[in-house]
Amino acid sequence: MYRARGRHASSGQAKTASPASPEGPWLPAGSGIHLAGLNIIGGLLYVGSELPSASGMSVEPSLIDPELPVDMTQPDWDGQGLDRWPSYAALPPASRAAYLSWLADGRCYSRTPLGYVFLYFYGLERRVLHDLHVDRSTAQEELPVILEEVRRLLGVYSRHDAFQRHAAPFAELLATLCAPEVTGAPFALRARLGELAARGEPVPAEWALAWLRGHPAYRPGAPATRCAAEFGALFQRRYTARHGEGLVVRPGSKELAFEYRPASSGFAGAPPVLPGVPDVLTLAAPTRQLFALAEECCSELEAYSRFLGRLPGARQSVRAQALLPAELLDLGSGGAGRAVRWALGRLAGQETALVPAEEFVALLSTPTPARKDVIALAQILGRARVGIEPDPRLGGPVPGAGLGGPVPGTGVMALFAAPDGPTAAASEAYRAATVLLHLAAVASAPGEDALEPPDPAADQARQVAYRRLSEHLERALSLTPGERARLRAHLEWLLAAEVPLARLAARVQEIDRAERGHVAEFLRDVAGANGHLTPDEAELLTRIHWLLGLDRDPEPAGRTGSSPYTAVRHAPIQLAYFPHAPAQPVPPPRAGMPYTSGDMPYPSGFHMPVRQVVPGAPVFGVPVLSAPAVSNGRAVARLVETARVGTLLDSLLAGGERLPPAAPPPPVPPVAGLDSRHSGLVRALAAVDQPQLTRGQFEMLADAWNLLPEGAIDRVNEAAYESAGDPLLDGDDPILVDRLLLGEMLK
Repeated sequence: MYRARGRHASSGQAKTASPASPEGPWLPAGSGIHLAGLNIIGGLLYVGSELPSASGMSVEPSLIDPELPVDMTQPDWDGQGLDRWPSYAALPPASRAAYLSWLADGRCYSRTPLGYVFLYFYGLERRVLHDLHVDRSTAQEELPVILEEVRRLLGVYSRHDAFQRHAAPFAELLATLCAPEVTGAPFALRARLGELAARGEPVPAEWALAWLRGHPAYRPGAPATRCAAEFGALFQRRYTARHGEGLVVRPGSKELAFEYRPASSGFAGAPPVLPGVPDVLTLAAPTRQLFALAEECCSELEAYSRFLGRLPGARQSVRAQALLPAELLDLGSGGAGRAVRWALGRLAGQETALVPAEEFVALLSTPTPARKDVIALAQILGRARVGIEPDPRLGGPVPGAGLGGPVPGTGVMALFAAPDGPTAAASEAYRAATVLLHLAAVASAPGEDALEPPDPAADQARQVAYRRLSEHLERALSLTPGERARLRAHLEWLLAAEVPLARLAARVQEIDRAERGHVAEFLRDVAGANGHLTPDEAELLTRIHWLLGLDRDPEPAGRTGSSPYTAVRHAPIQLAYFPHAPAQPVPPPRAGMPYTSGDMPYPSGFHMPVRQVVPGAPVFGVPVLSAPAVSNGRAVARLVETARVGTLLDSLLAGGERLPPAAPPPPVPPVAGLDSRHSGLVRALAAVDQPQLTRGQFEMLADAWNLLPEGAIDRVNEAAYESAGDPLLDGDDPILVDRLLLGEMLK
């Protein structure tokens, strides 16, 4: 029960009076009075000749009776006439003068005798604990004003412990009685939650957050303290998503009690301030739900929190915003907002747009962006349904570091619209499609020593052939809509950028001959799936066939003529282009220049008849398959299972030395609850035996276990926090390894 307990009545002279109405001589906030030559404004005072105390045993101590004498000639500034429990009626005239002067001066002189402050405070107590308890018609308007005034007094007289002991609990009680907004007062929180439970009403999200933070057993994690605003916003959004209007709590038998002892002597056995309400703050069932949600939110903010721990002033940077959960990312502000506005402006409603890489790099506020910076920006653009190509998450190079020149910040890249969100992971089918596009680019690229001037018509024809091949690949490999959009953007970038394709030509020969045969067979199937070929498509396919080196490989014993390329000599290619045009001879290749723009790597004397094809007619000596036959998966399955072909794209785009084919990582004993791959990475760190690694070294270790570096750092550090309370890895380049913690995790 909420009870107000009074002290004994004042011993000073008092006028007894008949009971007054609850409103009585109260001056509300903002009103004023002229008294003893002073203008006293601000209200919140009792002024009149008759007002009994709350107990009814004496006159109200705070009542200012205008009929009582005031000696303004010698105000009692030192409070000599103050009693232990002052009453205005019992004050000497000189003390009344000092008190009224303090009121008129704004009630803010910090060195005034504390008795005068208490005398004013008595009136506030009476208004709250007696008048507004009897008649609550104006409580909703008055209580917040009185609460603000009490808090102001607490600030002005903060060095007076006696005043703090009374005024602080009173402010807490006022917070409870005020309108139901979230306050920082523990009792206000308990009372509000109890009232909601008693009425069977749901607990709103803001009160649920206050409930969590006010729970005596709650120990906030680092993200909840370092990123308090973000944690609170995420908690409330997920609470609403999970519980709608809020949890409905069944009250228990425990009742909340608040014992407030008024400072005024006018109280003696005052009635309860509020009826009893249940105390639900520590109930087990809702506590478990709130704590579980808090742990989930902390986990989501862990990477963001660690980033701010290293760079506290980088809250609005692209890298920081990319680490935020999707619910908190504001695509209209900070670095994220600038990037999204730039990308959407560049696309301008188009499906794909080529842009200077230097503009993209400028969004990162760094002259030489790191891979992780580009990945962060790609993630933000992805949330705005915009993808980039090349994408470092799929093995692409860092824009501005080799996309068309040695000078950082030069080059070109592609943006593309993806209504369903661009894919950020390469499926085997997508990897195969991009490799085949690169093979086509290598096969048709001019040689380094070619003497012929550029041929715009030939370039245009090759681009048309590329796009047709891309369309064939989209259908044959059953790419998703997101992969199709990405593949088209990748093709536009490939056609526009000066990609070092010559490296791929040499590496093609490192692929097993059978695997190259799978690639050639697949290309024949997809090219002929619609029942006809154009001369440009046939030229492109023939160049790729030559590039694969199938005709130059020794044939198996007893199988002369079994090479797919050799079959070209014995079966004409059926083409559909100009149905009535005569067959055209194809010139033989010049020695040492198999890839020049004017020469074709065909066998001597081979001709290209240009006439209508009949479905099922041979292409490169192999019957053309219909579209359903291609999609049923025989050649597709063999192609996408050729993992070594897929590694070509990674090594080409990364611009470095080709890594050996990645074998499936072996199973390893788990470390600190991690899965096999992350456990293997941790054990590999132990084998390095040095306190730090360069970024490149760590990326090689992560790649060996088929892990993305940024994701691996976050997951390993999360496990380290759970097991030891500290991160295992710290820094960007170099990456520091806590060797002591590593040893503990491996125990």
